[in-house]
Amino acid sequence: MEKFLKVWKKYSFILIIAFILLELIYLRFTVISVICMIAPVVVSIFKGRFWYGNLCPRGNYKMFSLSFICKPMLCAQNES
Repeated sequence: MEKFLKVWKKYSFILIIAFILLELIYLRFTVISVICMIAPVVVSIFKGRFWYGNLCPRGNYKMFSLSFICKPMLCAQNES
């Protein structure tokens, strides 16, 4: 399970980008995005806030996109 979560955290942001592009072309894909609204509620019943830290594609997208900004800033702070 840990190996899956590691890969999922690294690449799940691609799912969000794909959904955005597909929803612009085919409106049927917007129905699938309901899963992203229902899944946290269902998972939280059994695992608490496990969804947000491990499975949420939006959260992983934010972490991926911000890592390019935050890592250089942290390195600059450590050097001074």
